[in-house]
Amino acid sequence: MSKFKELNDYINKVATSLLNNQNICKLLYYTDKDPFAKEDIKDTFALLNDNVFPFNFVPSEDKQACIISIVLDDFSNDGGIHLRKGNISFNIICHKDLWQTDDGLRPFLIMEEIDTMFNKVHYKNFDYAKIGIGGLVFEDAHALWNSNIYSGYQVTYRIISMA
Repeated sequence: MSKFKELNDYINKVATSLLNNQNICKLLYYTDKDPFAKEDIKDTFALLNDNVFPFNFVPSEDKQACIISIVLDDFSNDGGIHLRKGNISFNIICHKDLWQTDDGLRPFLIMEEIDTMFNKVHYKNFDYAKIGIGGLVFEDAHALWNSNIYSGYQVTYRIISMA
């Protein structure tokens, strides 16, 4: 397999992991202030390419949405045939009217869920093999500003090793 073709597999498995998390899906799907009180979303995979994107995306300004873009970046192969290291970033963008929830600011709640799922420092029981990596370690976070309507945060993790 080409070293770049394998990126499809990584990003799709990360997206699947996000879509299997009901808290993340509720924060993305429900637009009111109490998303955790809502019923579970039956078909979370319907959120793919609507609220979860395997590429950089910003919703149109006439839509109220909260989204996560998954971005693989800064990868290298250390001279081998397969990619061995890199970064994965989660760009969390929310409409200005969707930031506030009863439990806190929506982007921070999503960041907490992502960190709880993927950060090897906090969650040692996550099966990283199912997404083809050796683990993720928090690298940094930065504010994102897309317009007067959409803003959020980018959370980046260093990939410990790619399988």
